[in-house]
This record gives sequence, structure tokens and C-alpha cells, in this order.
Amino acid sequence: MVSALIDVLSEAVRKRVQYLPAQDDMAIPNHAKADIGVLFSGGIDSMILAALADKHIPADKPIDLLNVAFKIQEIKVPPKSLKKGKNKKKDSDPDKTQSDQRSFNCFDVPDRITGRAGLQELKNLNPKRKWNFIEINVTQEELKEMRQKRICHLVHPLDTVLDDSLGCAVWFAARGIGVINDGIEELYTSEAKVVLTGIGADEQLAGYSRHRVRFPYLDEDVVSFLNRLPVSEKADLSLPRGVGEKLLLRLAAIELGLGLSALLPKRAMQFGSRIAKLEDNHEKASDKCKRLVTT
Repeated sequence: MVSALIDVLSEAVRKRVQYLPAQDDMAIPNHAKADIGVLFSGGIDSMILAALADKHIPADKPIDLLNVAFKIQEIKVPPKSLKKGKNKKKDSDPDKTQSDQRSFNCFDVPDRITGRAGLQELKNLNPKRKWNFIEINVTQEELKEMRQKRICHLVHPLDTVLDDSLGCAVWFAARGIGVINDGIEELYTSEAKVVLTGIGADEQLAGYSRHRVRFPYLDEDVVSFLNRLPVSEKADLSLPRGVGEKLLLRLAAIELGLGLSALLPKRAMQFGSRIAKLEDNHEKASDKCKRLVTT
């Protein structure tokens, strides 16, 4: 059953990575830039897509892993020396406190952390492949600017808080402007013309037109295969979170050599990227979003 799922998903990915739009700029060496990008959180869905794409893309071609993060507020933890307790002096370590503050990164959202772990797992799976892990960092100021300038028009007529969160997260991810930090941080813009995503057809790329968005999980053969299976073979909700839901897919991930990501619980994009934390915490996903009103 697991092998059958891998086979049908692998074929769905193959069809989507081997038929590509013509290149606009033939001056750039063909092997130097990625043709394929993956909307990448390091979760099980995107990890499986990346691992399967690796099987069907020429070995000398990079693969862009697009990882978006929205700036989170710095959490200031008081030095231990200020805490009450018997071990006040013993616990006080100014050097360690300063080190902790320096190591804080305001873009270390959950999807960034799992994305880095997923990158390492993919490198272990195929160390010869050039994996471009693109850290797409979005400040609140840039979010507000691009939402009014571009995203609100592309999302229209959708107008809920959830539409706003997903539309913004996917738009910035698909734009592909970020940094690659491989020892030395460098600015990078993805030139991939095809983006693979594990999200559903109702959560599209907000009309970002330079990409051909492709949904392997919605391939007709994949859907047909899964529809033929009883629910008990696809999931076991009596098992703990991170195991029971999407159980069949998790077993497929393990079969592909993705043992770590196979055990990650499902996390929605708006929470993993932390865009949901930038706005009104009292909003409901189904509420009308005033931020999408054009000015």
C-alpha cells in the first residue's frame, strides 16, 4: 500500500517537473539556476514533494526550497539573576544571557526551524544535489505595503481573515526574494518557473503570474488511488498527533528516507509562518478582513 502511494505520487511529480515553460534568458547557463521551486516548510507534505522531485530532476540542476517567515516580536527573558529563589547566584550567568539574546532571530518561526531541519534531511538523502534553501523574510511594513499594492487585488473577491493570511504567505513565498545562508549570507531571487505545492486547489498562488503552480497531491491518479482506500488505511486518529493523521503518507515518508519529518504534526501555513501572529489575535478565520479593503 505504501509503495503504491509512493509510485502514484512519484508519477504525479514527474509529470509536473519534466514539462517546463521555455526559458526567457538563455544567456544564463542552463545548469546554474533552478527550474523548479517547492513551497517548503519542512513538513511532511513539502518534504515528500522535494524528495520525489529529486528523483526526476537532472542531478546538476538546483532545486529552490521557498521558506517564508513573518517577523515575530522579540521575547525579552529577564536574566536569571533577577529571579527569586535559593539558587539565585548559582543560576546567574550574564555571558550566557547575552549569548542567548544575540542568538535570537526574529524570523525563527516554526516553519523556518522545521525547514532548516528538512534541508539537512534532504542533504543527507542526496548530498550531491544543490538545495537552495531560500529564507524569505517579511517585515510587517513590507507586508502592509504589498498587501495594499498587489495582494488585495489578486485575492479579490475572497475577503476573509484566512484568505488574507494564506494569500499573503503564498504570495511572498512564490515571489522568491530572500537570502541563502550557506556559511555566507547572500541575496537570492528564485528564477524557477514552476512551483510545487502541497496545498489544495482553493489555496492558490494569489495570481502570481510568472509561475506555473502545480499540485501533485491533486493529480487525478493520486486522488483516485486515495479515494479507493478505506479511511482506516489512510489514518488512525487513535494514535498521537504527528502519527495518526495522514498515517499512510507518514509511512511513505519513512520509506523515502524522511524519518524526522515523518513525525511532525500538521501545522497550518498561517501559523507556521507566523503571519497570524502579526494581526489581531481575536480575529476568527471566517471573519471579514478589513485589511483586504483597497484604498
